[in-house]
Amino acid sequence: MNAPRRTARLRLALGAFAALLALHARAEERLVLPGLASTAGIAGTRFVSTVWITNPSDAEISADLGLVTPAGPSSATPRVTIGPRATLRLDDVVASLFSSAPGAGTLTVRSASPLVVRGVTANVADPRGTFGLALTASRAGDALRAGETGVAAWLAHTAAAGTLSRTNVAVTLLEAGSEALVTLVDDSGLVRGEARVAGDAPLFWQRSVSEIAADPEIPLGRVEVTVLRGSAVGYAAVVDNVTGDGILAPVRRTENPAGPPFSLLADGAARTPGANGTLWRTALRLVNQGVAPVEAALESAGMGTVVRATRVVPPRGILEVDDVLGALGLPEGSAGAVRVTSGSRLAALAATRNVDPAGRAGTFAAAQEPVPAGALSGPGRTLVLAGLAHAAGSTGFRTNLAILAGDAGARATLRLRSSAGAVLAEGSADVAPGAW
Repeated sequence: MNAPRRTARLRLALGAFAALLALHARAEERLVLPGLASTAGIAGTRFVSTVWITNPSDAEISADLGLVTPAGPSSATPRVTIGPRATLRLDDVVASLFSSAPGAGTLTVRSASPLVVRGVTANVADPRGTFGLALTASRAGDALRAGETGVAAWLAHTAAAGTLSRTNVAVTLLEAGSEALVTLVDDSGLVRGEARVAGDAPLFWQRSVSEIAADPEIPLGRVEVTVLRGSAVGYAAVVDNVTGDGILAPVRRTENPAGPPFSLLADGAARTPGANGTLWRTALRLVNQGVAPVEAALESAGMGTVVRATRVVPPRGILEVDDVLGALGLPEGSAGAVRVTSGSRLAALAATRNVDPAGRAGTFAAAQEPVPAGALSGPGRTLVLAGLAHAAGSTGFRTNLAILAGDAGARATLRLRSSAGAVLAEGSADVAPGAW
């Protein structure tokens, strides 16, 4: 086909995660990866973090690593070297590199050249398999600054064991003298709890919702983080009380410099059975911080037929659509993307969950952070998806790759590399306009 030469945004669908990097020159790479752990949790869980660092260049790169802990920066500052096009895997990174076990914190990465960093904090207590939270790296320069507020769009907490979910809230102060205000807000807009975090040095702070709110029963809510001094990043970790699996909801700033209309793409939405008896459903949460209701238009993308529906997000409230493709009237077997358009800024997060076909409690979920609809990558850009894994059968991991094309279609060259950087396979993808 004679599609225009464009490169689509590449995203992993249905539970596989990757970091994406548009490669361009920068003076120095400074990344932060919150959510690392090497510690026991409640209900018999044990959380351990794995980190992948990929060198997307043709030259060897060295990186200096650090760990911001509840006591401040770790005294250990290991240096790692990654070969050309290679991927370095760091297992149980908190204990192995920083001798912090049990412990938790935020990884810092500094190098002279661009790197791709991703992580997973997994519940490894069950030898039959792991249940993990994907960790999202961001540039230190993109952290919240004084006067800015960010939102984590997913909070769900109950103190009752064996049902629903629990949530931990974390903030990392990235520089000395920083201070942040953490606010828990329910779906009616009511403030349910607040906490101040301050430090003379960088530090990692994490608390359960039960430690912040006098009444911790918040089935539907959000976390707001306002930086009063310095800079900070944060997240909400939502863990299923039945399975021990979880999703990570990063705190993102909420201003909309482009102005209305506001449009997001949630890629990897599914309403379909999968391998090994899985059954996938995608839930979507929309947060309205304003004092007026916001009408949001939901629209299918990449599924052949375009269907639409509208929903209203109440003032200071939250809208949850438990099965978004079902709400659009799409049949079983559907998968693709969902576009969200509104006249005002909304915070959003989607989660594609493996649910029990018999309706029993407990899910295994993959979070998808919607991206601006206008942010699809254009010609000449290279995107790197780090730390992929695939094994046939019922053990190990499997990876699905999804490409969502823009209105002009997309043509992309795909290269699969080994951890040492060697090309294992090469192919191409030609995707019709608006297809997935």
